[in-house]
Amino acid sequence: MTTLYVSHLDYSLKVEDVQNAFKTYNPKEVKIVSTPIGYSRGFAFIEFATPQEAEKALEMDRHTIGKMEIKVQKALPKEETTTERKMNRRGFKGKRNTRKRHLVKRTNEVTDNMLFIKNLPFAITEEKLKEMFSKFGVVEITLIKTHRKKGNVTKNNGIAFITVKTAEEQKKAIAEMNNFEVEGRKITVAAAYKKVENKQTTKKTNEPKSLSETNVFVKNLPFTLTGEGFKKLFEKYDVVEATIVKRHNKKLNVDRSKGYGFVTFKTAEQQKRAIAEMDNFEVEGRKITVTSAYQRAEKKEETTSN
Repeated sequence: MTTLYVSHLDYSLKVEDVQNAFKTYNPKEVKIVSTPIGYSRGFAFIEFATPQEAEKALEMDRHTIGKMEIKVQKALPKEETTTERKMNRRGFKGKRNTRKRHLVKRTNEVTDNMLFIKNLPFAITEEKLKEMFSKFGVVEITLIKTHRKKGNVTKNNGIAFITVKTAEEQKKAIAEMNNFEVEGRKITVAAAYKKVENKQTTKKTNEPKSLSETNVFVKNLPFTLTGEGFKKLFEKYDVVEATIVKRHNKKLNVDRSKGYGFVTFKTAEQQKRAIAEMDNFEVEGRKITVTSAYQRAEKKEETTSN
């Protein structure tokens, strides 16, 4: 055993803080587990060169780092999670329930050359960002913007993604620029995550094949939004087709929106722009979600009975 699990960490702690706290025991590597947008989850894994050093580092249990009393214990083997261990103790050793209609599996893969930056001043430009991060080998900068219907203007969200040349440059940028102050605001700089979502059903034929380069899936739409209004939302991105998915109410003999739909664009570039600018856009008080649609043929209209 050369890895320890450290919990109850102060959320403001950085990797260097944890390394310094354990420096007596010669930690080889410290990994603070974070959310997809860079927030600490309050726990970490520390790897040591030898089992002896790891064993000795257990002395840090109940020591205070920052404002919190930490808990230090041996890390579980990868093949057995805490949940699985509890289930096994209670006798739940069989296969997981396979009778569920759908299983949505989400995995968050960290990129090794992309940065996620938030809390940027709303007036910041791509030129200013490039200047700030120039020493880290900037390849591409994407400043996330939102189009406001009121006033027909596009405004910064205070969020950006920066692609750098190497994983080493990414690490340096995070170490040096996280909490850096820009125009009175402390920015957050973290590794960007690539979210992969696979929807599996009991029938293999329904499994998604790949993501479309020109279609998007839009959810959390207002139920009162019309097909025309839906298309108008995305009109500046060269829309080929926009369809709100509906269900037929047999009792009232009317078609009603299910609150989601699909939009097809002329090019992959327009799709990317639409996702970057329209995800979290507010429509009639609801923040919509815009993501790449799956390549397989989706049903544009459904008929179900209430």
